[in-house]
Amino acid sequence: MSTNKPIKKHKSNIIKSIDKFDSYLHKYKYMLLIDKHNISTPTIQHIRDTYKDSMVLISIKGSILRKLYDINTNNNICNNTDINICNNTNIKHNFIICLTNDIDIIKSYTYYDYLLEGEKNEKELYINMLECKNRKVLEYINITTNSINDNSINDIICNNTNICNNTNICNNDNVIKLFSIGQIVNKKDIEIMKILQFKGILRKLHIIGEYNTDNIHKK
Repeated sequence: MSTNKPIKKHKSNIIKSIDKFDSYLHKYKYMLLIDKHNISTPTIQHIRDTYKDSMVLISIKGSILRKLYDINTNNNICNNTDINICNNTNIKHNFIICLTNDIDIIKSYTYYDYLLEGEKNEKELYINMLECKNRKVLEYINITTNSINDNSINDIICNNTNICNNTNICNNDNVIKLFSIGQIVNKKDIEIMKILQFKGILRKLHIIGEYNTDNIHKK
């Protein structure tokens, strides 16, 4: 893929409308919010207060794949969450992971695949998910993407039975979504997600938003 092809971008804006944010988030029982775009402190505080009885808020800067889940050993997730979900080993509700603070992108999300206008030919930047039924959500990831190379990704993911054979996290047909919107600038991150989707770990994955193709193709 040519790195010179222009890509339409959305400007990243601080969320200004709490009402719009609320109207979107109320549909989800649990939310994993990755603070990758420096979402404003008042917004995070509002989410924490409003959804303290039903929402999981994880505020992590850095790779979305670095120790995101460790439910098996009850270590990393407990240390990184405002709400402890480690005792809930049979999570059956919808998840959403949001990596953007652009309210226009957030409120535009639907159940179906969404591509930004003008970017539909950027095949490598999007993982167009097929429906997978009766799949298990990710149990455990302990990967630092900077420490692995492209050739080893498949072996690391697909041979890890802790990832592929979980029976406790989600054992029904509820939709599990990874809603990944924003700047994913590491090509290895994208490749790992493709493998997770292929293994049935991620039921529906969206990578939408701002991209820098030069960075994506850097090792």
